[in-house]
Amino acid sequence: MLLGLYYALISCCFQTVAVAKDSFGRLIAAGIAVYIAIHVIVNVGMMCGCLPVTGVPLVFMSYGGSSMVMTMVALGITQSVYSRRFMF
Repeated sequence: MLLGLYYALISCCFQTVAVAKDSFGRLIAAGIAVYIAIHVIVNVGMMCGCLPVTGVPLVFMSYGGSSMVMTMVALGITQSVYSRRFMF
C-alpha cells in the first residue's frame, strides 16, 4: 500500500516532466522525481537487507526534520512547474 503511494507520487512528478513547457522546468522536475525515487529505493532496499545500511531517510516517514522540509520544498517547486505549464 505504501509503495503504491510512493509510486503515485513519483509518477505525478514524471507527469510534470512531460507537460512542462521549458527545459529548465523539465530538468528541475526530473531531478526531484529521481531524488524521491532514489530515496525510496535505497530505504526499501536497506529494510529488505539487499543494500547496506546508510543514513537515507524514507520520504515523509522517517524522522528527519531537514529532510522533511527539503522534500516539501522540492514538491512545492514541482507543483509550481506544473501550474505554470500554460504560461509560455
